[in-house]
Amino acid sequence: MANKRYKLIGFKNRGVNIMILASGKHASYPLEDILNTEVADDLSPREIKEICRKLYTPKGFQGSYDIKDRKESYWLTFTVIIAILSAVFTLSNITGVKPIQLSDGFIIPFAIFLYPISFILVDMLNEFYGLRYARMAILISTVINALMLIVLNFSSYAPTITGWDTMNQSYKVIVHSINSVFLASMLSYFVSENVNAYLLQKIKYLTNAKLLFVRVFFSTFFASIIDSAIFIFMAFSGVLSHDVLMSMFICQVIVKTTYAIFGIGPIYFCRSLFTKYILGNTTHANLTPQRS
Repeated sequence: MANKRYKLIGFKNRGVNIMILASGKHASYPLEDILNTEVADDLSPREIKEICRKLYTPKGFQGSYDIKDRKESYWLTFTVIIAILSAVFTLSNITGVKPIQLSDGFIIPFAIFLYPISFILVDMLNEFYGLRYARMAILISTVINALMLIVLNFSSYAPTITGWDTMNQSYKVIVHSINSVFLASMLSYFVSENVNAYLLQKIKYLTNAKLLFVRVFFSTFFASIIDSAIFIFMAFSGVLSHDVLMSMFICQVIVKTTYAIFGIGPIYFCRSLFTKYILGNTTHANLTPQRS
């Protein structure tokens, strides 16, 4: 039997913690009452067994659902995705200060080759862990980058050794360049990624968790427009001409949309691996949300 609506994620005191698969939200039910609810009808035999053991075994029993990390590989994968997301965002902030011209009228910051990967990673988090944990990952990666900027600024004003004065000036120029685009980057990232996560979850609900390619493409497409508009006009307004700004905006949307199209395949592949090796026999990706 495969979970379609609910999943047991743990116990707390005499409560049963349940994840609502369609939204990723959590709910708690009294241990004594859970077997009499519709939730129990959707749980797997293994989950029902754990509930019964918890309910009818004397105090002190600990099963696989008593620990927060119900399945180590499940949360280890979550940690790895957050680490990669933070690294991508960090590298995007550093390389985002350099605009490059690939051809006449096609001007983009170098970070454009890295940054769209963050949309794919957030889509994976949303698909596998739900909106709540996707937003958590966005917040964590934003905080990490804010701390990075603080450390970089502190290091640029720290006293240096004799003979490194010229290099120190160049270092300060690079750090100050990062400062000039960081606030724009952080705001555009935080807003667009949350829009991306929300739209993905909303489309997933409206399509009954079917048509993964539809929600991945459209959530990324609209988020890319918002991200590009905020970043380009905050970071380079007053520095570059209006024509160059519009060119950069259009080129960024084109590149990010291209990533969204080619990112659909990896997401399908990762979903298959995740379902097979992380969730085992539990069906997660093809969930059918039920309207309340």
